[in-house]
Amino acid sequence: MGIFGVFVVWIGISILLIIQGIHSLKTGEMFPIKDLWQWILLWVVTLGIMIGFILYRRYTQKQFSNLYDVENSNNLQAFEDGQYFYQAPYVTMDKQYIPIHGNNTMYYTANFNNIIQKWISITGFFPLFGVFVKSENHTVKIKRIKFWSLHAHYEVYLDNTYIGILRMQKLFKEKGMKQQLPFIFDSNKGAYQFNNPYFSMNTVISKNNVEVFSAERSFFDLSKSHITKRRGERHNIRISRENKNVYPDEVLIALYIQVMLNKRTENNG
Repeated sequence: MGIFGVFVVWIGISILLIIQGIHSLKTGEMFPIKDLWQWILLWVVTLGIMIGFILYRRYTQKQFSNLYDVENSNNLQAFEDGQYFYQAPYVTMDKQYIPIHGNNTMYYTANFNNIIQKWISITGFFPLFGVFVKSENHTVKIKRIKFWSLHAHYEVYLDNTYIGILRMQKLFKEKGMKQQLPFIFDSNKGAYQFNNPYFSMNTVISKNNVEVFSAERSFFDLSKSHITKRRGERHNIRISRENKNVYPDEVLIALYIQVMLNKRTENNG
């Protein structure tokens, strides 16, 4: 049920105990001691879970902040042109600055339109995560729109300029049910189609039926990466140089990260 569900339970028990306390003071009737201790124990447990969530959030924010500084200052591996690697955390929080390794300095973090959207996302009530990618040359911001739509829609901005819509295709009308990641990026310079067959960990982005991007991700893997020496979902990316892409690499990488984040948080995949 996520931390949001725990919070709702804690609020409900708190209200119940307050009401019962007021009732006992007014009428003199005592709450059955056995039931009282059960409710108090449940109240303490849920409070402990929420405190643990807050501490974990602070820990992971500090961890990834330090991680970006360390990996940014150390050349962990030589990458070819168009080759990138990143390792996603198992749990997505705000202010996690996650390095994207390649020939230039780059990172991504979760993006939110406002504080309400942030908290309902990280607590698991309703995931509305966007993505922000920053490199030495460009910034890419992806913002969730149409919050209550069954098909996710995102606005995409390159260096604060709107360039298109990333959206999930309809299951039947657009044959979105034929693959894992039925997304398309309708940009002002053409359509970019995602393709990821079922039971495959390989994702391809094509434009005009020509592959411009491919990525291979790890399955649920607790082993450490030989690049970062850390655990997490690993993504190896390669962007084609044979077919000149009209957008910088940062755009395709941001689109891919957004689709992966959507898959993990909304589909529990």
